[in-house]
Amino acid sequence: DRVQTLARLEELKNRSESLSKEKSKIETALTQLQMEKVEIKRKYESQKESAAKIESQKQKLQEKITEKSSLLEHLQQDERKLEVEISHQETKQSKLLAQLDVLIQAEAALSGYSEGSKNVVEDSRKGRLPAGIEPLSKHIIVDEEFEVAISAALGELTDLLVVPSKERDVVIEYLESKAKNRVALVPKDDVPRQTQNRIPKSDLVFGYANELITVDKEYQELVDNLFSDILIVKDRKSALGLQSQLDGTMRVVTLKGLVLQANGVMISGNNTSSRRIGRTRQKSEMEADLKALEKAIAILIKQKDTLSLKIDDIQKRQHELETELNHIQNEANSKSQELRTINDGMNRVEPVSYTHLTLPTKRIV
Repeated sequence: DRVQTLARLEELKNRSESLSKEKSKIETALTQLQMEKVEIKRKYESQKESAAKIESQKQKLQEKITEKSSLLEHLQQDERKLEVEISHQETKQSKLLAQLDVLIQAEAALSGYSEGSKNVVEDSRKGRLPAGIEPLSKHIIVDEEFEVAISAALGELTDLLVVPSKERDVVIEYLESKAKNRVALVPKDDVPRQTQNRIPKSDLVFGYANELITVDKEYQELVDNLFSDILIVKDRKSALGLQSQLDGTMRVVTLKGLVLQANGVMISGNNTSSRRIGRTRQKSEMEADLKALEKAIAILIKQKDTLSLKIDDIQKRQHELETELNHIQNEANSKSQELRTINDGMNRVEPVSYTHLTLPTKRIV
């Protein structure tokens, strides 16, 4: 029995020593795991902080992209408005060009002029008569307000043709050979100056026709001599009040076209001659309007080009921001995966209860 007891005791002693060593190893392992847990937790907090920073960067980038998108939308709306305005102005330009072309063709074809005047001008252009015979109306611009009055005062002289002074006799011989053609002619430089009473301007008296006509410089003297006896007034009452002061070839004419002459003759009624007198003014106005349109269109196109460059720049910057956002999103996904991996590692190193490893404390004798 003693031998068995000693053997049993030795066995228990060996077992105790073995368990003690095992416990020591386990405690060492637990300490190591605890240290690893602290390190893992430190890494976890560091990665968590890094992930928060990435999320903040991502939020800022998204705000910038949203801001760029909003700005881009407004700029594109402005660009579309400019395109619509350019199209509108170009349509106006096309219509105006078409109207100007019709006016130029009508003037070239002497539309509205008498047949005699047409024949003389055409023969001059074709070389059958001396060159330079043209309608006086081609060289004068009459304000629209006075067109009816001046054309009424001129009557059939509205078709007046200007002939180079040295060629007057040749033209007269030509016309005498064509007695059916009734034509009004005037030499360019040989018109005698009119002398008559001068009636001052007032609220109802606009002045003499030559003062109200814009003319090429080389025709100024001719216009002064031809139109200085035509007084333009506002209405019939004003004209009648001035008729007694007229002398010689003087005429007073109202804005509506009533003509009173010094000899008492009164002429009333409108004709289409004011349209011909108005062509040069209309052409000048159309050309001015075209220049203004061209300038306006050029400004609009420049604005659109500047806006297009700005839009391109914003789109490029927006693309860069979106690329950067994608990169940060990938980085955020990576950080998220790392956090899950670290969290799993923390769960694996949680302390285990080893209370079942109780070593004997009594000495067996």
